[in-house]
Amino acid sequence: MLTVLKSGTLIDGSGNPPVENISVVIEGDKITAVERENKVETPSGATIIDAAGMTIMPGLIDAHVHLTGNRTMDPSKWVNEPPQLRTIRAAADLKTFLEWGFTSVRDLGSSDGIFLRNAVNEGTITGPRIVTAYKLISQTAGHGDIHFVPEAWLEDIDGSSIIADGVDECRKAVRWLNRVGSDCIKICTTGGGGSEKDGPHQPQFTIEEIKAMTEEAHRVGKKVASHAQGLQGIKNAITGGVDTIEHGTYIDDECCEALAQSNKIMVPTLVNVKLYVALGAKSGMPDYALKKANESIKYKAGAIKRARSHGVKLALGSDTSGAYPARHGLNNVKSLQYYVEDCGMSPMEAIVSATKNAAEALDRSNLVGTVESGKLADLILVEGNPAKDITTLCNQDAIKMVMKGGNICVDRGVTK
Repeated sequence: MLTVLKSGTLIDGSGNPPVENISVVIEGDKITAVERENKVETPSGATIIDAAGMTIMPGLIDAHVHLTGNRTMDPSKWVNEPPQLRTIRAAADLKTFLEWGFTSVRDLGSSDGIFLRNAVNEGTITGPRIVTAYKLISQTAGHGDIHFVPEAWLEDIDGSSIIADGVDECRKAVRWLNRVGSDCIKICTTGGGGSEKDGPHQPQFTIEEIKAMTEEAHRVGKKVASHAQGLQGIKNAITGGVDTIEHGTYIDDECCEALAQSNKIMVPTLVNVKLYVALGAKSGMPDYALKKANESIKYKAGAIKRARSHGVKLALGSDTSGAYPARHGLNNVKSLQYYVEDCGMSPMEAIVSATKNAAEALDRSNLVGTVESGKLADLILVEGNPAKDITTLCNQDAIKMVMKGGNICVDRGVTK
């Protein structure tokens, strides 16, 4: 199958300025040419899509979501709902990502990630490309533990985490995740906002445990993402060799410099905490989580500004879960708006965080993230120019077409 997107303005995802009158040739699932319109020979029998007046972009990528199928922020209800219901909801959520232009996501903690990924890959359900950590790894009483239930109940709860203590258990947890088919590994080196009996400033896992987990992951070519909010836990994660720092709420200049020098990525999450502060009380979120959200929001934008000032590579992460108020969809692109409005990014920097940089965070930069020959044809057509006004992407009607692997998944009138 041959397709040509003709005469559009190209934002290639690398940070280069937009270029007008570009045509993109797609054969099968890959891009085969990206040239000025007058240099492209239209292949015989190709389907022509007129992109005049629109922007051709890489499909967006969110490097931090949770495909949990939750519909409330009340954790007591999570453990009492049938896991089958959450799975069905999570499967339904996947189409929402495509509707908003997201052709890839990284799932960093769920009970269904590998199964949703497999179902998408075999064509059983419609959704973005999924890179999944599956179940995250937490220490006892850590961010991934379910603090309010008896320990004996944990075996019967199909949750989003594995509990591991000590170097040997940490190694075994990673090996088990390798066995069942995770794409990457997620660990928690600090407490967090949503867990009951810990906090963001508390470091979790020893450096020896962290090194054991990264060693096991890197042995089989998998990247390690660390939930790391407090400063000491961020330092420990960097020392332990993780590949991406998730959240980074209380990061300092020294850690930013270390990340920049090692070319490692920080995936800051802002939109979810803004939503929790504004609407969390209406969502069933417990008081302890609301209190921590109201504290961390004071530092979120500043952490992003600090990392940016040191040249840290930043990738889009929304931390949406499907539960109100952090629903998937509009909130994922709202992250880009807040990166610009609250954190001083240019619209193009924000776009790069959701394309080239996010693809690197997913370890898929050889396949997606930029519009260039040889990459998979994961593309969107947008009415208007997001490089001038990032809020263009927050209008679903402006996202005229979404293509994944050369197949049109969303068509809002471009092929009629």
